[in-house]
Amino acid sequence: MTNKMVFVGYITGVFGIKGEVKCSLQTNHLEDILQLGHYLYINDAQYTINSIKKNNNHYILGFKEISDISQVDNILKKELFINRDEYINIDYFTSELFNLEIIDESNKKVGTIKEVLYNKNNLFVKDGQLIIPVIDKYVKKIDINKGVLIVSDVGELRL
Repeated sequence: MTNKMVFVGYITGVFGIKGEVKCSLQTNHLEDILQLGHYLYINDAQYTINSIKKNNNHYILGFKEISDISQVDNILKKELFINRDEYINIDYFTSELFNLEIIDESNKKVGTIKEVLYNKNNLFVKDGQLIIPVIDKYVKKIDINKGVLIVSDVGELRL
């Protein structure tokens, strides 16, 4: 077990008087993360999710360890993390893509991921010269452990 923490979002505010918080989640696989009884980590402390509500572009989360609005101050505006070891069946989370080397199928370096972009349907990675949709046509493999994203046919995607 590596106990590697992976960034998944921020707490943006308080919601109600029961200590629930409004969260901006910036990752994929939300359906796996946002389950009752699963853990999020804030300031190196573990919090157990005990309520989940979708509210426009945010989520309202309640934690077993927080039952009152007065207990929220120390986690407001803080980053949310997951323990990577709790999600071994998931290939990658969005924040793990940053700084991966982009290489082509002949092992030639194409660039380095500097930005991750979203639209309603797709995820894109960007270096200074390319915006690559993370779809099978262009991305052949993502290997977080080796720190690479293997691509093909990206010449047409140059800016």
